[in-house]
Amino acid sequence: MLVAQNTEGYPGSHVHSSIDLQSTKGNSDSVPWIGICSDLVAGLLQLMKQQAHTELIQGGMEGEGSRPLYVARAVTVDGCFPGECGFNFPGARVPGVTNPVARYDVLSGNPGDYIWRAVTGAFDLSKIDDMSPVLGGHQSEDKEAMRLLYIARSMTVDGGVHLGYVSIGNCASIWYEECSFEAKNYEVLAHSKSNVNAVRALVGTYKTDGHWTRTKKAERYSTAIQFPKSYSWKTGPRIVLGLTTLDIGLTNNTPIRVEAFPQNITQGGFICNARSWQDGILHNAVVDWMAIEQPGWQCGVFKSEDAKLKDEHERSSEHRVTFAKPFEEGPPRVFACFSGLNISGKWNIRAYATDVDPSGFTIAIVSCGEEGSGPPVKLLSAAITWIAVPASDVTKKKNAWIGSFATGRKGGGWNASNGHVDFGFAFKRTPKIFLGLRQFSASNEKNLRLKVTTSKATTTGMDWSISKWHDTLLLSAAASFLAVDVD
Repeated sequence: MLVAQNTEGYPGSHVHSSIDLQSTKGNSDSVPWIGICSDLVAGLLQLMKQQAHTELIQGGMEGEGSRPLYVARAVTVDGCFPGECGFNFPGARVPGVTNPVARYDVLSGNPGDYIWRAVTGAFDLSKIDDMSPVLGGHQSEDKEAMRLLYIARSMTVDGGVHLGYVSIGNCASIWYEECSFEAKNYEVLAHSKSNVNAVRALVGTYKTDGHWTRTKKAERYSTAIQFPKSYSWKTGPRIVLGLTTLDIGLTNNTPIRVEAFPQNITQGGFICNARSWQDGILHNAVVDWMAIEQPGWQCGVFKSEDAKLKDEHERSSEHRVTFAKPFEEGPPRVFACFSGLNISGKWNIRAYATDVDPSGFTIAIVSCGEEGSGPPVKLLSAAITWIAVPASDVTKKKNAWIGSFATGRKGGGWNASNGHVDFGFAFKRTPKIFLGLRQFSASNEKNLRLKVTTSKATTTGMDWSISKWHDTLLLSAAASFLAVDVD
């Protein structure tokens, strides 16, 4: 039988454990436990002072449903054990402890952030593999033999619902009538907004702040991107960039020379750059960035002067990219977009990934002018951002979807083209969108002013827009997108 520990000066949740009492699956925020040193009424008053729009998390009902029971945990000589508390009795009741524990913690928060999931038999994390269970405590301070305890509840013979805990490989232990019983049919508390299959990544946007009246040739823009302090990288992120807006100036036969690239990558952030060089005129650019630490994902940038067309009559160029490690489960899904361009002549260019297999893929760069019109593009070089996503992330985990949208070929007398795209499945949560241009066809007689954006994203799809402004003559454009449920 467990014996309640009654340490003098017990400061609430800070002495409960040498481990971090939060979900061990996913990256959920720390569980908000409120330390109670007297009775639950005092604890509720303390909660009201600390946070607005927060409640005690109810988990059960005493007897025939007349008195609510709340999720609690308490320290004993054998560890920290989840249990229950209520306004009609002092202390917290923990399975295996004869008397209520006077000092304990009660779970608080938004009830909508939690959900109870039914489980039968011995508990295994795969039984709720789409959510993170709430970690309520542990048995034993010996880390080698430590048993993690999750919060559980079960119906009792008197019609009530009582709380307790469950560990992996066991059925639930529930408090009832001053003792504990084993429940083979029970429910486990989980984070409703969590997703254990979420991708370890961050997504953001960098917008330059230039003005066309002050822009010089070979302009360069830079900014420091800082990751949220609450986000913890296990090793370090890889950074990929995509161009989503181009505002290119025009003089006599001005080439498009633009490149976005990262520098000084650390666990705290990186420097995001957008630049032109030589005689290129870059008034402004918008760059989507994605920091990736997802196991199994591979990414990179194909960038080489070898991308140029071999002669003025060639209309396409193909280049093989080999993965650092072959994908064991079959061909991955591959995202590709421009992160840099160096072209002159007519402004017609397209890039895409093809011939994908477990070992690599081919990047195709195509001059997309009209047949018989002569060499439409002089391609000097290109930088193509690519991301390879394991097929199971799309088909089984459903945490990523790769797609594209386009205007179709149009005349120059339009300002915007809008549409809607559906994802191939319903995400568990609204995904973040990483975006990049993959094709455009425009007149080189006017400035190139081109922008692609997305909006109103839901779990099933999003709206998109491709636009130009002022006197730019844009015939067509297309963008690639990666919708991703991020951690």
